[in-house]
Amino acid sequence: MTGTARSLGPLAGAWKQGFHLATNGSGSYGKGLNLARNGAVAQIHTQSGQISAHVAAKKATHRAAIHLPELTAAQWDTLAAKLADDRQAVADLVANRVPATIADSGHAGGISIVPPADSITFSCSCPTGRAHRVCDHSAALGHAVAERLTTTPSTLLGAHGMTARALAAHVRDLVDGADPGPLPADTNGTVRAAQLYSLAAHRPPQPPPDLDLDSASTLTYSDPPRPGPEPRT
Repeated sequence: MTGTARSLGPLAGAWKQGFHLATNGSGSYGKGLNLARNGAVAQIHTQSGQISAHVAAKKATHRAAIHLPELTAAQWDTLAAKLADDRQAVADLVANRVPATIADSGHAGGISIVPPADSITFSCSCPTGRAHRVCDHSAALGHAVAERLTTTPSTLLGAHGMTARALAAHVRDLVDGADPGPLPADTNGTVRAAQLYSLAAHRPPQPPPDLDLDSASTLTYSDPPRPGPEPRT
């Protein structure tokens, strides 16, 4: 498992727990897991308020969706302000990475990217899903989302109403002109180039050097010039 997958594991775990509770003990939870493991879930699409995908079962392919609440503008502002105070988070965002700290509401300004179970709802083109109950297809999508979150946490950002790029721009606006302080390093003391470049872009502009360009001194020489080498004949 890569470092990124390990750092984002809590986000995927929190989603899986909330999603499991949202299924309310339905047998579709286990059946959906089998479908997901067998590759039944096609490309996952994210838009504000929902995550969707086509899911192939034995008899037909259905479009399943999981619906999530959007975060308010005030909540996004709180999240961005908290991330702006985290030098590593700023470096990750400017380098087009979603910071791992976003998985922890304690480090995300109290904002939970993973919605509570009672705010997760399901729908599907199958008869069960049309009644807005969890079905095998929407359960399979939920498991596929958990797997995807280990590498692509922006899935939940988009469903909550903001893309990772928009969040990065919001954070950049907050830290513009602020000195981020010492560069973050890995446990072995290494500062990655992406972190160096991205954080350097946010350091405040330095004042120009104080040079007195109006006055000039005349250079004088006391020794006569020395003759150059004689030309060859």
